[in-house]
Amino acid sequence: MRSYIITELERRIIARYLRTDRERDGNIDQLVKRYQESEERIKADLALLERLLQRYETAMARGKTRARLRAVGTTANRKL
Repeated sequence: MRSYIITELERRIIARYLRTDRERDGNIDQLVKRYQESEERIKADLALLERLLQRYETAMARGKTRARLRAVGTTANRKL
């Protein structure tokens, strides 16, 4: 999993655009278009990660420090 959505260069381009009253250019147009195309997936991924964190923190509060393996299918009789 990456720890970022946009690169450092893209952050600087966006910050410069927001700081100044510049006209749009190709970089900004491309960033906006890419975000619009990926917006639903980005928000869904973030929501999924938030649910994971919530479940993890709940399990840790209950004292469950390790995830339990669940045996399914034909390998259910084997030791895990």
